[in-house]
Amino acid sequence: MQSEDKEVLLCKICSKIDPLCSTKLGIAICAICWKDKKPHGNSYFTWSPEIDKITDKIYLGNEETQKRKLVLKALGITHILVMGSGLDIHYPKDFTYKKIEIDDFYSENIAKYFEETYQFIEEAEGKVYVHCAAGISRSASIVIAYIMRKMGKNFEEAMDFVKEKRNCVSPNYGFVKQLCEFEKHLGERQKL
Repeated sequence: MQSEDKEVLLCKICSKIDPLCSTKLGIAICAICWKDKKPHGNSYFTWSPEIDKITDKIYLGNEETQKRKLVLKALGITHILVMGSGLDIHYPKDFTYKKIEIDDFYSENIAKYFEETYQFIEEAEGKVYVHCAAGISRSASIVIAYIMRKMGKNFEEAMDFVKEKRNCVSPNYGFVKQLCEFEKHLGERQKL
């Protein structure tokens, strides 16, 4: 019998061999480092950390992942875009932050932040982690708007592109309407 050569995965954070390492994000992080046993205060939300790579530069996820400093560092994150009111900034000495105070209501004007957040992502020399509370509506809308402008995609194409990487993406009705308006605006700019 010939033995198969199996790739040995070393955790990017602790360098231990761990068969549970995940390569979903393009690097190996063991289950122990991912869980990050340090407490982070009493939070109303108790979700598991979630983060998905959207492009080589952009990662999208929830608030819980922002608390995982070693994971973010291992991924090469240098900038964090926080899309939500009531969300904390945990490591201001370790990352460059931009925080937009916005709630996940259909009546909120998220479109007024499309340019500002686009510039923040573009000017970042490293990778950017974009999050809201759940990484489903507010932060997803910002990433979709960025993809529309950067890659020249219409709303539906950009939504599909982001949803392929993070399947829980679901901007609220008001944000979808504003993204469709943004598509028209981008189309008009291209005609000039």
